[in-house]
Amino acid sequence: MLTEERAKAYFGNLAPNDIIGRQITYDDSIKTTVSGIVKDQYEKATDLRFKEFISLGTVITTGLKDHFGGDEWR
Repeated sequence: MLTEERAKAYFGNLAPNDIIGRQITYDDSIKTTVSGIVKDQYEKATDLRFKEFISLGTVITTGLKDHFGGDEWR
């Protein structure tokens, strides 16, 4: 999933419906599929700052878990 800001950075002015289902490749080899786009800001205050979400399954199967502290963050 991407924020509106990140979706625009990757896909320009494409409509959200045209972005969902497209692929993004990280580290030149990890292919992910955009499954949704979320608003840049919540209506309520939050400490959670995010731009992209990658599923835990993708993190584990692609070796990305080493970039996120291994198994310590589960």
